[in-house]
Amino acid sequence: MQRAPRRALLPPAVAAGTCLFLILLYVYPSHDGLSSALRPAASSFLRRLGQTGSSKSLPPVRHVASCRVQSTATTRAATFPRRTENVEGDFFVDSSCIDCDTCRWMAPGVFSRIGDMSAVHKQPETEEQRIEALKALLSCPTASIRTESTPKDIKKAHEALPDPIDATEGVYHCGYHTEKSFAAASYLIRRPEGNVLVDSPRFTPALAKRLESLGGVKYMFLTHVDDIGDHEKFAEHFNCERVMHVGDFPRDPTLCDAIEKPFDGEDDYELTSDLKIIPVPGHTTGSCALLYKDKFLFTGDHMSLSRATDYQHLGSNPRFCFYSWEKQIESVDKLRR
Repeated sequence: MQRAPRRALLPPAVAAGTCLFLILLYVYPSHDGLSSALRPAASSFLRRLGQTGSSKSLPPVRHVASCRVQSTATTRAATFPRRTENVEGDFFVDSSCIDCDTCRWMAPGVFSRIGDMSAVHKQPETEEQRIEALKALLSCPTASIRTESTPKDIKKAHEALPDPIDATEGVYHCGYHTEKSFAAASYLIRRPEGNVLVDSPRFTPALAKRLESLGGVKYMFLTHVDDIGDHEKFAEHFNCERVMHVGDFPRDPTLCDAIEKPFDGEDDYELTSDLKIIPVPGHTTGSCALLYKDKFLFTGDHMSLSRATDYQHLGSNPRFCFYSWEKQIESVDKLRR
């Protein structure tokens, strides 16, 4: 699968991953400053946006626990030194950062964009801030967040993921972002009828164990080809059915035989009584959104927020449209209705 060349600099809202963000409908009424055109669809947004990039242009990643926890690894420290933009203290970001924005929206009190990468602008002062920073450390797709001393409380961070967005309704942010999807966020929906994994996080034993404790995975809904991550490993581990639009199969021919529940066309598709799939072509041919309970909308890479914490301005950018800008505009309009 070919990807567009990675740009050197991106706005923070764009660098957050491959454009998956979660629209929470009616859950957080405090964010009610949406345009009148979008009020029927949502009263707040949780965002995460980014771009696809060439994996060849990104720094190598060692997906092992020691690289994430033990900052004394001599080889890594020599290859990816601590950025000078970090403030003094235990947490820091090294030079392998790909500016994906993950840590900046997971723990904004600790991490920010300084120069063209993330850095620690303030060390955590409370236990809550420390756990948030550790969750960001675990979710960093390139293991670029480290600590000067081995964190003895890392288990607490593992146990805090997936992170509840709305525990009552069973919606969680998985964490453990993967470089394969340029740090795209993935989500878990807990349902009595069977849980749904929305896009694929990085497969780790810790996350698999936590997902098992939350009821496992029945379906894996893949919004589009850029965010499939470690879908094979999750499918093998949980024996779950993968659901995906066939329009993106040409980008990755292996999907033809891998996807258990493929579908086609531009009509809405009812997966279950509470899960509706909405095709939204534009960013890619087969991009789709998932509507849960007419309340939570998980979108593909066709919309974004202008800034990481700006829940009032939603839009699209032709720079990150890889199929058809006209179709993308139509898809945005479709979600407004």
